[in-house]
Amino acid sequence: MAENKLQYALSCDRLRVNDDGDQVWHTLMAKAERITFEELSEACELSSLLEDGETLDDYISVDDWAGAYKVETDAEPVVFLQRAGFELFFTHDGQAPTYVEPLDRFAYEHMMENGAARVLLKPNDARIGGSFGFEGELVEIDYDLDCVMGDRPRFRLYRDGEVVAGLRIDNGVVDSLYVHSRMRRHGLATELFNRAQKVYGHIEHSTSLNDDGKAFRASFDVEPEDTSNLDDEEFSL
Repeated sequence: MAENKLQYALSCDRLRVNDDGDQVWHTLMAKAERITFEELSEACELSSLLEDGETLDDYISVDDWAGAYKVETDAEPVVFLQRAGFELFFTHDGQAPTYVEPLDRFAYEHMMENGAARVLLKPNDARIGGSFGFEGELVEIDYDLDCVMGDRPRFRLYRDGEVVAGLRIDNGVVDSLYVHSRMRRHGLATELFNRAQKVYGHIEHSTSLNDDGKAFRASFDVEPEDTSNLDDEEFSL
């Protein structure tokens, strides 16, 4: 056992069948911050996870979206590796983590009800599962609008300090747009689309839409403003 290194405890499927395990998992996922694989190797004893002769690079090579995360709890740090749809947890004593915080309704919506809601989450949030790629910094555009930098940038709109709407752009096309369920029918999707276009430049609606997306596009009866003459260097992407 390597000194001072975190020890492998268990996988998420085993954690979530324990008493309160599901809420522990939700808490850790919500509080996690992404770290590099080098930081994971420095913090954790990996020998019990890897086969003889296997390296960490070998182990994660099966999943292009694999990621490493750290959670600072009131009790102790927890580190986990996310790979092939599972989280593999490391703790100081190799025992299952037990840290729990109350799970609010908004967090539950992110996790369970609609995968599109993940567009509202912070950069590299563990609940995204790496599917947005490795994201960059968070740029504040206005008091109620920010942008998560990355290959597919995400714009997020706030009301009263809470993220209520978000969209993601892929090569000039909005490939994901979500408004919090309690904030719909207030024009937030249209507002966010127009404001994102002022920053990004011309964007278009995706032609691959579900029924909700088709209804939104049909209701989009105000043409986005012409942004060709905008000189907004500070927030150019």
